Amino acid sequence: MAEHRVEHVMGIPVGIDVRDEAVGPAALDRAFAWLRSVDAAFSTYRADSEVSRLNAGTLTGAQASPAVRRASPDCSGPRLTR
Repeated sequence: MAEHRVEHVMGIPVGIDVRDEAVGPAALDRAFAWLRSVDAAFSTYRADSEVSRLNAGTLTGAQASPAVRRASPDCSGPRLTR
């Protein structure tokens, strides 16, 4: 059976439509979980995101996740803004 799901992520409805019979609901669960983790790390609209906390000075570069450190190797450098 094909899988289709729409969830609100990053402030917008995001749809995933999979036509491969071998792909089950767990794959969509993982895809949406990944999108939520990206939002939690990089959103400039969420006060609790890692990027917002770096900008506010409540999180250091050393405390940031590996993904955020890779995206901004010098976390003390330019601030990420909206």
